[in-house]
Amino acid sequence: MCGRFCFIHTPKQISDRYGVSVPALFSPTYNAAPSQLLPVISNATKGVLSFYRWGLIPSWSKNASLGAKMINARMESLTQKPSFKNLFGKRHCLVPVSGFYEWSGSGRTRTPFFITTKEHIFSLAGLWDSWIDPETQLSVESFTIITREANDFMRPIHDRMPLIMKPEKEGDWLDCDVSYESLCSCGENIDFTATEVSTEVNSPAANHPGLILPVGGRLFD
Repeated sequence: MCGRFCFIHTPKQISDRYGVSVPALFSPTYNAAPSQLLPVISNATKGVLSFYRWGLIPSWSKNASLGAKMINARMESLTQKPSFKNLFGKRHCLVPVSGFYEWSGSGRTRTPFFITTKEHIFSLAGLWDSWIDPETQLSVESFTIITREANDFMRPIHDRMPLIMKPEKEGDWLDCDVSYESLCSCGENIDFTATEVSTEVNSPAANHPGLILPVGGRLFD
């Protein structure tokens, strides 16, 4: 799964990389977590960095609680599950990141790693939806990050990884011009580095540069 990421680039770097305007409310985060309002580039507003809630709330949901269970969408079930199949091909987004976190092991011995690429800014594929809060009648835009089986690099850390779009395919994804079959090869040959980091990242309240600094000297590359 993908349950945390960081996005620490400057507005100019983001604008130069994606060709979008960056609202003044943007601030870097070292520990983006579910339920937070986070930056995405949506096919509804391609020219601007938007802020959607992480954790998909389907338009037909009776309340927002379902979002806590839908931070990720397994690629294998995109065309099967009702929550996703009506969005695939219609409501796509990119989730720009500087890197993401993943945990190796189980129970209390889980070890966090910070994973990034040589470009240090890349895009995770996502789906989004718009839900109307029945109490306030306000629209809530939310998103989920698509995941796939881990590639050879990621497998020693975790059996899943986020679906990463190659830069040349990002426009096609936003145009909803990507077939399900073509997604199967996304993420196979990513030039990752993974560094063991402090367990402080386990707390969503932690948000500072020290979270991505290596500890323990363990490195996958």
